[in-house]
Amino acid sequence: MNYRSISAFSLFLLCLSFSLSAWAQGTQGSISGLVRSATGQPVSHSTVKVKNESTGFTTSSRTGELGTFDIKQLPLGGPYTVEAQHIEYGSGTASGIQLNQGDVVKLNISLAASSTALEAVEVRATQLQNSKDYIGA
Repeated sequence: MNYRSISAFSLFLLCLSFSLSAWAQGTQGSISGLVRSATGQPVSHSTVKVKNESTGFTTSSRTGELGTFDIKQLPLGGPYTVEAQHIEYGSGTASGIQLNQGDVVKLNISLAASSTALEAVEVRATQLQNSKDYIGA
């Protein structure tokens, strides 16, 4: 191999590495965080809703066993409002969040204890009166 071939190949690899790093940054942001109770304990299985107030774009997720959530690939801009809800703890919000290219916004959302009492649900069923048993086709 001559010097010119090595130089051309090196230049190609350099350009490739720059284009891959630019591609990896993406054109989206993400919001992640932790949902806690008023006593500081992680709240698992909470619903986390993210809404872009300007465009109306909405998506949601649930917290894991450790109370964490990670919502990726959100369109840039804002303001975003993040609301976490759990049936035992009520809800908590964070608002005014702006996302720029490659941002990873970390939030801690605290939920207060809820005093909402659930009502009983009664299920009743009756047998169908006009049924016929068919055997075969």
